[in-house]
Amino acid sequence: MKKTTLCLAVLLGLSFQPLRQATASESWMSYLYMNDIRGLAATEEGIWCATGGGVLFYDFALSGFRTWNRTATGLGSDSLSCAAVFEGSQIAFGTEQVGVCIYEPDRGLWYNYNSMTWQIASDQVLFMREEMPWRLIGSQGGFVALRDGDVRWACQQGLDICGLPGWDVSAGIYYDGALWFGTLPGESAVGGVGRLDDSTGVWDILSTNLPSLDVADFAVWGDSLFCATSNGICVWTDVGWDAREDGLPSGFSILDLHAGSTRLLAAGSGGNGGVFAWEPAAGEWMRLGSQILQARCITEGSDGIIWAGTSAARSGAHYLLPEEDGLWEFVGEVWIQHRHAGPHPVQNYRTLHCDQDGRLWGATASPAWRIVLLDSGRWSFFDSSNSPLTDTWVFDIRVEGDQVWVGHCCCNMIEKPCNMNIWSLGDTTITLMEPVYNIWDSAKDSQGNLWFASYYEHPEENPELAKGFFHWNAATGAWTQYSKETTGGLLLSDAVAAITVDWPYLWIGHIADGATRVNLGSDGLPLLYGFAWTQYSSDTDEPLAGNRVTSMASRPGEVWIGTDNGLSLHDAEGWWIFRQRPGGLPGNEIKDIALTDDGAAWIAVRGEGVTRMSRSPSGGFAFERFGPPDLVSPNVQVMTAGSEGRDLWVGTSAGLSHYIPRAALADEQFSEVYVYPNPYNPHCGESVRFVNLPGSAERGVVVDVSGRVIHRFERKWPDDGFWDGRDTDGDLVAPGLYIVRVATPQGWLSGQIAVLDLPCD
Repeated sequence: MKKTTLCLAVLLGLSFQPLRQATASESWMSYLYMNDIRGLAATEEGIWCATGGGVLFYDFALSGFRTWNRTATGLGSDSLSCAAVFEGSQIAFGTEQVGVCIYEPDRGLWYNYNSMTWQIASDQVLFMREEMPWRLIGSQGGFVALRDGDVRWACQQGLDICGLPGWDVSAGIYYDGALWFGTLPGESAVGGVGRLDDSTGVWDILSTNLPSLDVADFAVWGDSLFCATSNGICVWTDVGWDAREDGLPSGFSILDLHAGSTRLLAAGSGGNGGVFAWEPAAGEWMRLGSQILQARCITEGSDGIIWAGTSAARSGAHYLLPEEDGLWEFVGEVWIQHRHAGPHPVQNYRTLHCDQDGRLWGATASPAWRIVLLDSGRWSFFDSSNSPLTDTWVFDIRVEGDQVWVGHCCCNMIEKPCNMNIWSLGDTTITLMEPVYNIWDSAKDSQGNLWFASYYEHPEENPELAKGFFHWNAATGAWTQYSKETTGGLLLSDAVAAITVDWPYLWIGHIADGATRVNLGSDGLPLLYGFAWTQYSSDTDEPLAGNRVTSMASRPGEVWIGTDNGLSLHDAEGWWIFRQRPGGLPGNEIKDIALTDDGAAWIAVRGEGVTRMSRSPSGGFAFERFGPPDLVSPNVQVMTAGSEGRDLWVGTSAGLSHYIPRAALADEQFSEVYVYPNPYNPHCGESVRFVNLPGSAERGVVVDVSGRVIHRFERKWPDDGFWDGRDTDGDLVAPGLYIVRVATPQGWLSGQIAVLDLPCD
């Protein structure tokens, strides 16, 4: 708070809204990797997929996907572990942290149950199986078995005494008058198979001759009980387990069994991963198709079509390439891929940038660096395997014209150079800026010049690896480096973590020495005179919140500075200091700052999501906090405003979130949408746009009169073109009548488009 008016501002100006979800006038959208499929459930309408990023449904009627992410009143978690069809057409999903989520498709309702509200052993669910009258749910820490809806047997670690050989229950089935449970090895647990006689309650441990003690699944086929472990498959013979591994390749890690209507199937991953079917006559397993699939789960529809879900689990890879992951359909002895259009498996975002064309650029650092590009709903991914970019982490991206400026960090330049790359998308070569490296942040001034901050993670140990900051002159293409040496000591430190411009001042954020403001001359360069340089720290009369600067952002008359000990704002009235307090910021360690054109400042606080700060009429600030489920994760790394300054992108440790402030909704409730031009001539170069769109469109489709999808689009504002008259193959459509269906704040609305083939005016 402003130093000289702290008490008065507290009394007059501060207002606060607690952590909340978006209202009808705004919207958050999640962008998660949904091609890591952990469980499948087949229905007559389609295939339900439990993924690491929410629920994915392959709709047979649409021949496409529908998705669900975590919301306050819907799906309880994005991290799902398994899927099953329950009685009454309910679809159940086990989660990794919050129990079981059940969806009723006919009513569109979600019900979430955890270990406090349901008799499940824990909220970390490992498997579910319903074969009436039994419903079995296994968790980390035990199981529950319901018969005709009532709890028949339950066993929970620390509460119940039972004969389980391990407490992490990964599989279960009812067979031959008994409940069979597969478990995993763990602390004080050997793992293996336990059998519970349903009539006597007597337990037996039946693990002798199992290929391994980490049980993956059970299936009954041909009146025989099959058991899969990670190292092989066996069958129960009333005497013991007998191996059934002929035909399975070496290096094949079994993850799932499924007894379908036509055959017994096994799915697994590894160097020889894929799907295999048991051939009783031959006494061996036969691979289905020639495709090497990292198959984690398998199911078969009532029509005999086989579906496999792929995952990097036990494949030996950190992630799967786009051509390897997703949902696979076995048709005509060939595997066909169905992939959800969305992010590649990325996490730990390090930078985000929206260019002048509205494209979103991002870069991630784990499990391996890559650049992501979202352009008109299409995702692309770039790293050293498919582009000429330097093979090291990317911490800053800036797009100018058709050039992408890629700032790499953090390296010692001897073992692994990481100079700045200047690259044109699609080119096979880059321009390597040899003196410019270890780039952490960048800014653009009003003259079109670029500024780059150089930083190394441990400057006190490696002072030579940070190079201060660099200036690029847009008119001449000249580079200038500013360091302690070149400025004669005016720059306090060469470890610069943040940089921004509030003309005619350049603001420099140091990693340990506070901030510096320097006057820029008529040539746009820092004046190298002592009076032009002003130092700010937490020890001066005009204090920063802390001396370790983490981020900066500015707009005319405002400079925001984030530190590890709070937030500072410098404006025409002086300095404001904000730290953790009830009704204010939820923490002191600031991760990033983004400014939107509505006058708001968005502050990312370590582990606490984002806080929107806006000036109140009384002269203070209002604070609004956002976290899950609006955000993918509370661990926000970076943010950026959209290209038009209205929306906000938030990069977290787990995925992306997008904030969209919808336009004020008209009092009138629309029954349909209208478009212009209409009739429409695609030969004239103009795109179709909405006339009366209520708010913004989340997504939509253009279909022909037979219902065939011609075009799909996402995130359109009322003045955005959404269709250029081409189909999904890029060909101009034939003249005729077409229907647009669009998701709006007032629900799904439809409109008509008449396409004509006439000369242009």
